Amino acid sequence: PDQYYCQYATPVAWVYRMVVEQTDDVAVVDGRNRTVIWVKSGDDEDFMIPARPVSACAGDTVIAIAINNISKRVAGSYYVDDEDLWDPMGISIHWHGILQWNTQFMDGVAMVSQCPTVGSDAHPEDATFIYKWAANPLEPGTYWFHAHTGLQYGDGLFGPLPIYDRSNPYSDKYDKELGTPLMIGDWWHRLSQDLVVNLFAGPEESDVSCEYNDAHCISRNRYFGGDADD
Repeated sequence: PDQYYCQYATPVAWVYRMVVEQTDDVAVVDGRNRTVIWVKSGDDEDFMIPARPVSACAGDTVIAIAINNISKRVAGSYYVDDEDLWDPMGISIHWHGILQWNTQFMDGVAMVSQCPTVGSDAHPEDATFIYKWAANPLEPGTYWFHAHTGLQYGDGLFGPLPIYDRSNPYSDKYDKELGTPLMIGDWWHRLSQDLVVNLFAGPEESDVSCEYNDAHCISRNRYFGGDADD
């Protein structure tokens, strides 16, 4: 909340450590098992979707240490079974809505402002990328961060990014901040890359309408023990 992040009279730096992994057969968000890409923050023991907030006060500096811990062998249509062709999956994190003044290489857009971050057996240090940028003192507000490599944000790599106002003009309108912002977004039951393969190459033998339109499926109780035709 702003009382915490804006307690200092002068700008400070906030350091975040974010470990990214892909995990199979996890029941999160709506209780249905699927493969996810998610984040473990700081000293947390557990990975989360959405990720913990990255927060700062307007004018502060954000230092985010992003570590790609995704296994070389991951699920998904994009990846083949030939071990000689196995490639680790790269990541990048985009700070959506943040103006990167003189820090354009911190924008996190893969193949535009940076190459995806990915390590190797020979160079494991390459799996870490350190983002460093200043929160514009003129533009406090509620933003979000998300993956910008492939479609990973659709698999869980995203989180809130509140930038608080040091001179909050609305501070007398409420008692205190309630905590983590509520995030609302799309959620599918398969890897996003697989859905795109189906979209362009044709569906497999499955009800693709339910893969894309979960509200329609929920209304039919498909994922809550009911009959698909109810």
